[in-house]
Amino acid sequence: MSKTHAGTMAVVLVAVAAAGSFGCDGSESSGGGGVAGTTVTTTGGAGGESTTTTSSGAGGGGGQGGQGGTAPTICGGPTNLGCADGHDCSVGADCLSGVCSGVCVAAQSYWVATTGDDANDGSFEHPWATIQHAADSVGEGTIVHVLPGSYAECIVSMCAGTEQARIRFLSEERWGALVHCDVSQTAAWDIGGDGYLDVVGFEVTGAVAVGIWNTATSHVRIIGNHVHDIPATGCDSNGGAGIDTGNYEGSDSDIIGNVVHDVGGDPTAVTCWRVHGIYHSNLRGRVANNLSYRNVGWGIHLWHAADEVTIVNNTVFANGYGGMIIGAGDAPGGVDTDNCWIANNVVFDNGIGPAPGGYGIEEYGNVGPSNRYLNNLVFQNLPDDYNLQGKTPEASVSEDPLFVDYSRDGTGDYRLEPTSPAVNAGQSDRAPSYDIDGGLRPVGEAWDIGAYEQGNTAATIWPFL
Repeated sequence: MSKTHAGTMAVVLVAVAAAGSFGCDGSESSGGGGVAGTTVTTTGGAGGESTTTTSSGAGGGGGQGGQGGTAPTICGGPTNLGCADGHDCSVGADCLSGVCSGVCVAAQSYWVATTGDDANDGSFEHPWATIQHAADSVGEGTIVHVLPGSYAECIVSMCAGTEQARIRFLSEERWGALVHCDVSQTAAWDIGGDGYLDVVGFEVTGAVAVGIWNTATSHVRIIGNHVHDIPATGCDSNGGAGIDTGNYEGSDSDIIGNVVHDVGGDPTAVTCWRVHGIYHSNLRGRVANNLSYRNVGWGIHLWHAADEVTIVNNTVFANGYGGMIIGAGDAPGGVDTDNCWIANNVVFDNGIGPAPGGYGIEEYGNVGPSNRYLNNLVFQNLPDDYNLQGKTPEASVSEDPLFVDYSRDGTGDYRLEPTSPAVNAGQSDRAPSYDIDGGLRPVGEAWDIGAYEQGNTAATIWPFL
């Protein structure tokens, strides 16, 4: 890492028996489990209500090694559209467009709770205690449901799913499961292996350089997490980030709907351009619907082997060095960051540090001629709003975004006022069909710019993607 439409969704809970699952090494790790009683709590975003739906019933006996049980499926979310009850659409599910065109596969489920025991079978009635044990035990086509609570763990998840059967680690409440790694090391959650894995809805913090570090091969999705207060001390050459896709040979990983802030210390006092909010350093992938603020370096940073990346509908503000940087350099070499699509982003009030050297949006290092900058609101950044290499932004807005309540310290309300110049000022190509709180887009004649769509209703289910 270096410089560098309104409406709500219905919820349907279904549970069916499942076959056994297999561990990382391919050995059988659990028998097929019956359906245990389940409680699902769902939370909306800003202004959203919380609801709890319970379905009860004893789980049947499992085979040797565990009984598991199959997850209740929340139908109606973008990743389940078109699926039969009790199944998850894992193939061809487009997180941004909400189109599910793939094969629906049964999902094996396990549970983790602070009251659990890793000697248990991981069923709803007998959950495991640690996320790490779950990561060491599950295999493809699995959902790990993590119940609310505080988990003092530094997680390394090396298991991988497949295109037909992803692995998903899911906080049962949005930000209800807190992962805090209190050991000084690289990452609070290190995602390795061959990918096809999701980390959804966790709060992540700790005495580390990186909050969620994706070093997997491909197709990892980091969705709806709250990553914050990552110290990344020292500003050494390794840098740091809230969320980092760090495998230069990897591809097609998404960072969607996260809130990332306070990485590297106080951005008004600390000078370091190596520590960032969101850092993406490989081929393709989507960075969408995120809030990134109060990070000492850049809010969103492309570097190393980043190419053909889509960056849409993010809100980036009050970062120390700059807002968003597009470029390549350092290892592995030979990469020009090109054919990137940067659209519908709010980039506001960045460069608040003691030595702001970045811009609102800057191209830096090795870049190609075909990056596109469309319908972004870029305003009040230091030393200037844009610094592009021979390109002209298209339909750019240079006005105050008019948030409901702007504050640099993160205590504000970063939704848009009805009179905001960002309302109906976006474009539709590659734009998400929902916003950071699961509310549907667009409302009105066009997409709004930024992570929030003004005038919609936040989703009242979880997960909503």
